[in-house]
Amino acid sequence: MLFSEHIGIAYSGAGSPTSPTEGIRVFSSREDSGLALVDPSDKRGWTRKELAEWLTAKLLGPSRVAVAVGHAFSFPEEFFRRMGIADWPAFLESFEQAWKTDSKSVEQGREEAGDWVALESELFNSSHKLRLCEKWTSSAKSVFHYKGPGSVYHSARAGLPWLAKIHGKAGGRAHFWPFDGFDVPDWKSLVAEVFPPMLRARYEKALPAEHAGNRQRTHILDAFSGASWLAEKDENGYIDDYLHLLLEPVEIETVKREGWILGVL
Repeated sequence: MLFSEHIGIAYSGAGSPTSPTEGIRVFSSREDSGLALVDPSDKRGWTRKELAEWLTAKLLGPSRVAVAVGHAFSFPEEFFRRMGIADWPAFLESFEQAWKTDSKSVEQGREEAGDWVALESELFNSSHKLRLCEKWTSSAKSVFHYKGPGSVYHSARAGLPWLAKIHGKAGGRAHFWPFDGFDVPDWKSLVAEVFPPMLRARYEKALPAEHAGNRQRTHILDAFSGASWLAEKDENGYIDDYLHLLLEPVEIETVKREGWILGVL
């Protein structure tokens, strides 16, 4: 296999960055030990800060790992154009400055991110509300969808500043796909966005029975599904097929800014 460990992360935008959050779950699949739920230091749950620190350490460690993160990594290209943002690193920097959700809750950050929120609302009610990858699947939701069933709004805005910090600290050892390109160097780990609801049905019956009655079962299943999918595709030699997207040149330029949901073909 290309990677020695496969990690699935179910994310949550609830609470503050330093408060334990039951919705954040982590599953790991290792060649030597199989699939297992990774527990945080606090029994009440992971905090977003602790998760970012744990993941950074993983990416800087000696093993090559593949990580599936369950929140959006970027916004539609039209948002970049309207805000004058050139590329993905600049987007992460701008987001951190505007939202500050590494120190505040999403709702607190939203109160101060006036220009961003206004443009989000405008684009949500237009033909520009979806990224290209979201147009290619019927189940994905717009990152501008503020409330309602299936909303990914809070998880994305809670996770983006921590993604920026991880990218800044571990970018030399980790490949943030597809922003760093479709080819992952054989000495780098992989970090990619997934949309867990796409994978749930495939792995629901395989979820260990010990988690069946847990009230956070859906979040556990999401993390389990992400790790299972990565491990399965890597073991069968198919992971490169999903990393090398068959796109037109103009679409490739779009994806460099918008990103992509791993698993969407």
